[in-house]
Amino acid sequence: MAVIDVASARRRVQAHLQQLLGAVPGQDPTGNWVLPAGSARIMVNVAQPNPAAPPLVVVASPLLAQVQVSYELLAAINQLNAQLSFTRVYWLNGFVFASTELLAETVDAPELATVISQLAQVADAYDDQLRGRFGGLLPFAQGAAPVGPLGPQAVPVSDPGLPPPPPGAVSMSAPSPAAMVPAAASPAGAGVAGTVPAGLSPIPPPPLGEQPTVTG
Repeated sequence: MAVIDVASARRRVQAHLQQLLGAVPGQDPTGNWVLPAGSARIMVNVAQPNPAAPPLVVVASPLLAQVQVSYELLAAINQLNAQLSFTRVYWLNGFVFASTELLAETVDAPELATVISQLAQVADAYDDQLRGRFGGLLPFAQGAAPVGPLGPQAVPVSDPGLPPPPPGAVSMSAPSPAAMVPAAASPAGAGVAGTVPAGLSPIPPPPLGEQPTVTG
């Protein structure tokens, strides 16, 4: 079976979004479909980082913009990644993103709706928390830098110039069991919670309850 091309994949994803929302959501200048999700935004696009591989549906939410990378920020992001399922959080060129990918060839509307709702819950729960701890701007606030195209390696990764860990910090490569404390309990359906270096405040999980709905 021939691999679906990017143009066909975009038409397929757009039809799914229209089915879910009743209308095609707006797009930013780089072609990302943008959906509101509380204080956050969910962005959907199609990318093909490897021409020999099938296109991917990229579902992402920028949690912070114009935030400086630091040891503490990366430790908090690592803690989130230990708690979350099917979603990864990362710093890239001044942004903190939460994202996931699906195969464009096989994605259907219910699967896309589930992923959007899960990512919306994570984004709406953590964007303000991370901003309160590490500064930066909400990505869609006035004066924030544009997000740009989505997708693995869509934007070259710049050297963050990360400073060394602060004095007395626990080594993340070989932590001492006595210096580790349990992380906050994961929400229902999340992966096994990781551990957090002593002295770093745990980030609480998203609140339990009704999943966010995808609205136009």
